[in-house]
Amino acid sequence: MDQSGPIGTNRDQHKGQGGPANNQRNPGKNIVYEGPPGIDAESDRVHKVTLIKNEAHIQLFVDDRPIIDWIDNGDVDGPPLGVGRIALRQMQWTQFRYRNFKVWSIKSNS
Repeated sequence: MDQSGPIGTNRDQHKGQGGPANNQRNPGKNIVYEGPPGIDAESDRVHKVTLIKNEAHIQLFVDDRPIIDWIDNGDVDGPPLGVGRIALRQMQWTQFRYRNFKVWSIKSNS
């Protein structure tokens, strides 16, 4: 496993109360980017979530709304991560289901 650990997003929301979408860099769980709320914990609608990782650039959209737009410059917890795994995390007070989950590779910027 990469020594610098994963990059994850979460919402700092509790039981439906609004809060920012935080992008954390592990192992220190340092918040490296704070964006607007993504999906309300009590939403019962179907949402389209798009996550793009192109080299060190990470973008997250919910229903085509930009939520995370961050470039990992390597200043926190080591160099930007390369290829690896995808993890979907949800907080204990939410109940989400996933459908039509797809992964594509993209060509490098260089």
